[in-house]
Amino acid sequence: IDKIDIRAKLKLPLDKKLILSVGRNHPKKGFKDLIFSLKHLNNDKDCYAVVIVGDKANKLIPFAESIGQKNNFFPINELSVKEKTKELIFPSKELIELYKSADFFVLSSHIEGYPNVTLEAAAAKIPVIVANSPGSRDVVTDGVDGIHVSVESPVEISEAIIKLEKNPEGKQSMIDNGFKKALLRDWKNVAQEYLAVYK
Repeated sequence: IDKIDIRAKLKLPLDKKLILSVGRNHPKKGFKDLIFSLKHLNNDKDCYAVVIVGDKANKLIPFAESIGQKNNFFPINELSVKEKTKELIFPSKELIELYKSADFFVLSSHIEGYPNVTLEAAAAKIPVIVANSPGSRDVVTDGVDGIHVSVESPVEISEAIIKLEKNPEGKQSMIDNGFKKALLRDWKNVAQEYLAVYK
């Protein structure tokens, strides 16, 4: 994809590193922790922005404004799930493009079930950072295909991002391992596993 074109279409900054998260706005998602990490990341230089895609994400604008990060927060309440063929596709083409145009994916949830968004991010080949919470910690292996941070810790989120920035080889290794894991969860492979159980 053309990152510049995708970002321009969604009115996202071209000169900043984008940290993406996906999910409806709910306190358990820990989105305020993620937004607050911007205060640490942008302490010296204003070069990071957070994009949250999900229902009522715009309700977080006042919080971003209260910590002086309104210009670095980009909520997207909804991306289309229908293509021109009217066929339902999950994730949508628009969301896939957004994943691929982001620099990091952070899941700051305090609790999750089985968060498919981490696999979607890994499939898009971006590094994944998750809170060490039930559900999230079960789909990402710390230091192998992503990074675990403490729950409700904006400082650790920012430190994890900086750590990845300073270690390109380690970052690429996590991306590669995450992509391999995502391939194992591809529906074609999952279907074969179900068939094997039935047999």
